[in-house]
Amino acid sequence: MRDPIRISLLLQPLLQKILEEEAGRGTDEKRQGDFKLTNALAALHPRPKRSVLFLLFTGEEKGLQGAYYFAFNPTVAVEKIVANINMDELNSFFPLKDVVGFGAEHTSMKADLDAAAKTVGYQVSPDPFPEETIFIRSDQFPFVRRGIPAIFVTPGLTSSDSKIDGHAVYDDWLKNRYHSPQDDMSQPFDWKEGARLATLDFLIAQRVANAPQRPRWNKGDFFGEKFGSKTNAAK
Repeated sequence: MRDPIRISLLLQPLLQKILEEEAGRGTDEKRQGDFKLTNALAALHPRPKRSVLFLLFTGEEKGLQGAYYFAFNPTVAVEKIVANINMDELNSFFPLKDVVGFGAEHTSMKADLDAAAKTVGYQVSPDPFPEETIFIRSDQFPFVRRGIPAIFVTPGLTSSDSKIDGHAVYDDWLKNRYHSPQDDMSQPFDWKEGARLATLDFLIAQRVANAPQRPRWNKGDFFGEKFGSKTNAAK
């Protein structure tokens, strides 16, 4: 089997979705992953040089349960898994100027993010909420603990429309819709922007899946030093 790049397509998914839809909590948040999965699968032509595994996890809000189970009980040898790309949260409510790559600064995948963002037309912004430690609280982190370089790309907070305050839109969504019955498909989505975000993730995955070298932890990086192996740590 060829070295697979692992692409984590997170729905906060199926079991959680079934349990929560009756109460109406987070219906849209779950379906965003379906949207990205459909786009990514449709775009995988020609076949990449590395195998690609698509995973849908449940139990994220319960402590990353699905991700932890697979990371520590993988269906392929863990040393063959070269990267994790977490594809969660579109939240595409307005035209975007930027994106955020959680974890990008820790590995060589920062170059893949920068190149893909340039192609799509995004700027790459730093973590706007460093105090929330999102990188270690999302589904990519169990794979980091196995020494696997990971990245989690989300929409930024700056709109390409100067009349739109992206921070205010996001704050309102968090306060009034996030994990509530109002987080449904009736929201005013910018579907064109959602397609651009899906394309961005696809381009990152395509670069990693076809690169001659597997992603590496940056030299001296905390996570690379603590969890990385000789296989994926920078020399």
